[in-house]
Amino acid sequence: MQGDIRFADVLEKMGATICWGDDYISCTRGELNAIDMDMNHIPDAAMTIATAALFAKRHHHAAQYL
Repeated sequence: MQGDIRFADVLEKMGATICWGDDYISCTRGELNAIDMDMNHIPDAAMTIATAALFAKRHHHAAQYL
């Protein structure tokens, strides 16, 4: 399984509805909420998550530690 599958987990934590099928993932937008999360384990998805965070309530903090 790709590590970037965690992108769907982040969206779910932010308030999206994720439906996991045998060979698909679907996402339905809910009201997105800001979260604090370390993106070090999913660096390729961090910028896409940052873009989604623009639509979240309040401030979003995504840390990536080197």
